[in-house]
Amino acid sequence: MVVDGNALAVSDNMGVKTGSADVKVDGSTYTITGEAAGADMKNPMAGMISKKFEISVTCS
Repeated sequence: MVVDGNALAVSDNMGVKTGSADVKVDGSTYTITGEAAGADMKNPMAGMISKKFEISVTCS
């Protein structure tokens, strides 16, 4: 996902975790919350940044 111009991600690749996410289901609504991490594109040498997020989706 892109937040404030920064490409951020949540992943678990062969035991190396980046960020975190939790999914809750209420009927047909899925809510995903967590913290995504990535590089600050305005200052890539500054190291990793993280931002909290929430995404809600209703399926029919």
